[in-house]
Amino acid sequence: MRRNDKGDGPIPDPIAILDAVIDHVAEEEAETGEPTEQDLRWSHDLRREMQSRIAALRGRLTSAQPIAQPVSPVSTEVRALDREGLLARLKALRLGDDDAQDLTEMSDDDLRRMLATLMGPAGG
Repeated sequence: MRRNDKGDGPIPDPIAILDAVIDHVAEEEAETGEPTEQDLRWSHDLRREMQSRIAALRGRLTSAQPIAQPVSPVSTEVRALDREGLLARLKALRLGDDDAQDLTEMSDDDLRRMLATLMGPAGG
């Protein structure tokens, strides 16, 4: 590159100068400019498009999640059982002490719901 008239270095890159001027004009316009009807229309269209995309993504995400199964009603017979009775019934269904599940951490109500679910509508 050629040195400038003052002799203190190479001539600045013209593209860098143009970029700096465009950045300055854009900042000034953003601070003081008024949107045109076309600007407003564009922004509204962009907003609608983005909301539509977000809704589609949410739809895909929520449809991928498992649907909660209805809770089996707990019969009067199961509700009347104490903790030992619940554990005995669950052990009879092979969910007792020998299995991986730790039933001691579960509440009596949780045990009742589990037993009702396992027994199904006929036995629950």
